[in-house]
Amino acid sequence: MEAITEMTLLIEKVQFEIIDEKEWLKELRKIAGRNGVHIICINNKLITGRIHVKTAVCQALRAFKERRMIAQSLEMEVLLSAAATRQCHEAVNFGVHKGLNNCYLCIISEGYDKSKISQELMNFMTKVDEDWELISEERFQKIIGQYKITPPELLLTGNLRLTELVVERIAMLELDR
Repeated sequence: MEAITEMTLLIEKVQFEIIDEKEWLKELRKIAGRNGVHIICINNKLITGRIHVKTAVCQALRAFKERRMIAQSLEMEVLLSAAATRQCHEAVNFGVHKGLNNCYLCIISEGYDKSKISQELMNFMTKVDEDWELISEERFQKIIGQYKITPPELLLTGNLRLTELVVERIAMLELDR
């Protein structure tokens, strides 16, 4: 995860409502541009936790730095890494959608005014204190389906090591470049 040493990464848990997805993303890009940062919102439904998010960001930053990105933007590259796929149509499931969103908000930069950007973002987002590391049985089943985690793998590692199995899938994506 050494790529983050050159960049600053802030990860927050947030909730927000989207009426018009295109307009919402346009506003997010404006904020990112004004502040010289990359802002990525990763839907928490298929994410196992903070380590999963940090691993995806580090993988995307490494690909960006080495000019080996699959996507045209760092934001989409992070979603591809989070999804452990090369397919953009699969990775969009990890982004925002119309309606209520619970997301990991990632701000990536070489340095920024945290209070200024937080104030701008909190005009249409709310920080969340819930523990998203706790995974319900329903979410667990969706995650193992998404990452094609097999019963023998779960038998070998145990259900409590789900994050490690997902991070392994992200690492395997790197080998497939």
